[in-house]
Amino acid sequence: MSLSQYTLNLGANLHHVAVNYFGANSVKPCAAPVRTAIKNVHVWDGHQRIPNTTIVIDGKTISLTGDTVGAKIVDGKGGFLMPGLIDAHVHASSKRGLDKLAHSGVTTAFDMGSFPSSDMPKWHDVSDKGITSLLFSGAPACVKGGFPSILRGFPEEALINSEENATNFVETRVSEGVDYLKIYINGDSKPEQRFQQIIKDKGEAAGKMVVSHAPYYDAQVVARAVGGKYITHLPVEKALTKEDAQEMLDKGQVAIPTLLMMDRTVKAGQLLGKPWEYKYCNDTVTLLYEMGVPILVGTDAAKILGGLVLYSGSIHKELSLLAGAGMSNEDLLRSATSLTASYFNLTDRGVIKPGARADLLLLSADPLEDMSNSDKIVQIWTAGTPVKGLFGV
Repeated sequence: MSLSQYTLNLGANLHHVAVNYFGANSVKPCAAPVRTAIKNVHVWDGHQRIPNTTIVIDGKTISLTGDTVGAKIVDGKGGFLMPGLIDAHVHASSKRGLDKLAHSGVTTAFDMGSFPSSDMPKWHDVSDKGITSLLFSGAPACVKGGFPSILRGFPEEALINSEENATNFVETRVSEGVDYLKIYINGDSKPEQRFQQIIKDKGEAAGKMVVSHAPYYDAQVVARAVGGKYITHLPVEKALTKEDAQEMLDKGQVAIPTLLMMDRTVKAGQLLGKPWEYKYCNDTVTLLYEMGVPILVGTDAAKILGGLVLYSGSIHKELSLLAGAGMSNEDLLRSATSLTASYFNLTDRGVIKPGARADLLLLSADPLEDMSNSDKIVQIWTAGTPVKGLFGV
């Protein structure tokens, strides 16, 4: 065999290995240079504007020194540079899902219930490989027969039916390295309130806050009573009241509305004759926002349930729906970046400042002027690594 033929065969074999490893259509990591200077950009740093400046990526973090010597130069062409988006509610336990989130500008996401938990830590901090970093709750607490206990492989210890079981649930999740805990408290899925309280109290004692899944009004009542930090979803059969919102404020609770999922849920319920209305969800967001309850952006994007909410592009649709409920564009961007990072105690991201992770989103137009510009993506960096596969990097 000639040297040239050997070289061609080697190249073909390496290509075959790469395609099998990454997937033919996946987002592939592009080796990040030591330093990258993004010039000629208008920056929103998570809190305020910085006009026409240069941001330097130094390895995995951000530098504002302006020293571009030896750096790869990226001309922002007068575009808009902001922190990477954070999705506070997804179900994504595969590289394909994280690829799609990364393509949409999501550099960090919070998984809300994937299992087995042993599969999750490997996605915990992979953003330096050009895909989304994933935090996780592990299997959620629920009861036998309710969703998601009916899913194949659901762990027995997450079926809550006693004080001992509730305590064991917390200890098991903590041992798995979860970032927070989740409780299903709707319909035939909810554990008794006293067991939920044990999970919340013992979880917080172990440094793990609770996310309460509450898509109905009575579930929201229980979620507020138990006092978990985060309440995800909104009631579909009636809107929350001012008294409800005030209780959330008094208890320091945070809302993750998932309006896109609520819209899909309402439409599915109406086909079954349910008296549900999306207006209740929209009006609840308007009320929570006006009363100052913190609102975080989450989509509930997932592969399960036929993908009612897709990974690709859903965060931009969620932002649009929240804007329709009355949130200002700047507050929306905070809710999808710095505010979420703050409420989940992620001090290294959600902002553009020296030493922060270089999770960055470069847009061709300003979403502070029009939120529909949030998906006009030019380039994305996750921990300093440009996401490759869509933008010619």
